[in-house]
Amino acid sequence: MDKFQSGLLVISSATLLIFIIYTLVNEKKSSKWFKWYNQMDSEEQKKYNPIIAVNKLKRVLFLIVLVGISGFLISFYIPAISIVSFALIFIIFLVSIGYLGPRGCKIKK
Repeated sequence: MDKFQSGLLVISSATLLIFIIYTLVNEKKSSKWFKWYNQMDSEEQKKYNPIIAVNKLKRVLFLIVLVGISGFLISFYIPAISIVSFALIFIIFLVSIGYLGPRGCKIKK
């Protein structure tokens, strides 16, 4: 097992653990874990729904676990796939920063 395969295994298992925690905890309680929501005043908080961010976060975490595990398993046959899937996970991390922000969680009236 090379370093990219072990890295994929570590990232996938850590992401799976975070996904399980977010799945087990109530959505109302876990929506208070977002820092951008807690920094808003009460009037501004009424414009946003952090439960949307929780659902988006679960989707992103599941996608990372799926890419990591499939990349790990396929890399036994094609070793270069581990590098590609490792890069793909970091691209998902970068894109998810804007995807999980307050802009996508605004309540539409």
